Amino acid sequence: QEALESFKLYGRLFKRYDPAVAEKVYEKEGLNGLVRVWIKTWPNTFSEAHLQAMLGEYEKALDILEKLCPDRNIDPVDLTFGYDFRNLHDNPRYISIMKEMGLPHE
Repeated sequence: QEALESFKLYGRLFKRYDPAVAEKVYEKEGLNGLVRVWIKTWPNTFSEAHLQAMLGEYEKALDILEKLCPDRNIDPVDLTFGYDFRNLHDNPRYISIMKEMGLPHE
């Protein structure tokens, strides 16, 4: 319940989404639903890649990272050591992104 209240406050303060929508989504889908609402406010960003990975949507996270990689719109430390990306470390697409950015990948 505390997460919902914080989420609604964030939506209200930053005018990212209607707090009433957050309430309905939370009732149906719980915290994962709130994360999906948040994703819609940060499309195709490193933040979205984080959130997709957190939800276990690894292919979506990798799609976003591959789009961001050429422009270097990725935090290299976070990509290398971030908790949300830990399950990608053996993925060939992740390794390719790491190589392209000149980051350690083993």
